[in-house]
Amino acid sequence: MTTTSESTGHALDISVLMPVHGRADLAQLAAALESVVNQTLQPSEIVVVLDDPVPVAQRDLLSRFPGVRVVTVPPHSGMGRACARGLEECRSTWVARADADDLNEPQRLERQLALLASSGADVCSADMTEFEGSPDRVLGVRRGPREHREFARRMRSRNPVHHPTAVFRRDAALRSGGYGAMRTHEDYDLWARMLRDGARFVGAADPLVRYRTDGMLARRSGNDLRAERDLQRRLRDYGVVGPVRSRVNRIVRGAYLRLPTPVLGRVYALVFRR
Repeated sequence: MTTTSESTGHALDISVLMPVHGRADLAQLAAALESVVNQTLQPSEIVVVLDDPVPVAQRDLLSRFPGVRVVTVPPHSGMGRACARGLEECRSTWVARADADDLNEPQRLERQLALLASSGADVCSADMTEFEGSPDRVLGVRRGPREHREFARRMRSRNPVHHPTAVFRRDAALRSGGYGAMRTHEDYDLWARMLRDGARFVGAADPLVRYRTDGMLARRSGNDLRAERDLQRRLRDYGVVGPVRSRVNRIVRGAYLRLPTPVLGRVYALVFRR
């Protein structure tokens, strides 16, 4: 894998972190990896975190992609532990999260690194084009904040960073404790701690990731409300929210998660998609 930009000759100091479940669809995983290795500016490495033992078909597929380094976690570790393990293994200044079933636009890394350099921020999110089934079946675009103050304001009520699009400074994330061993909200928890510790956030204006929504609403419907309570307790501890806001969040987010999946889909589209 090339690790330099043809226009500047400088090494691209960024690791791509991709957790992969043992039952991941191989065709979707291959497409996701293709979208990473075909970036206009290529990363120095792709750290793939896999459930151990790794299926033979996955190992064979990964061996065909240059720059991939495989690390493993015990079975059923959860996304939080997988991301924590991968972050520890990344060697670059910057870390770009990527999902095993999404597609990254060719200029994603180039655009986000340029924005981070010009803004001096520590975390960069981007908009996402959401699709279902085929990338041609576009449902809409999920927008995000642009300026730091908007990220800070939105952090009080919901996660303002689209995790599959995030690029962040590795050292800043580790100084804030890295990813927690959580089964849900591991990224929201990390961003809140980084905000508490002075990290700056910025958002890219264009959709830079095509996000697969297959089964997303079914997974969110009826999520463990104990995890929501734990999240709000953590946000209070970090000083992101106060007691009143925390209670309001628990009521609103709890009601949202209890909605039937068809209703949840309509509400999601109204609130998040453009």
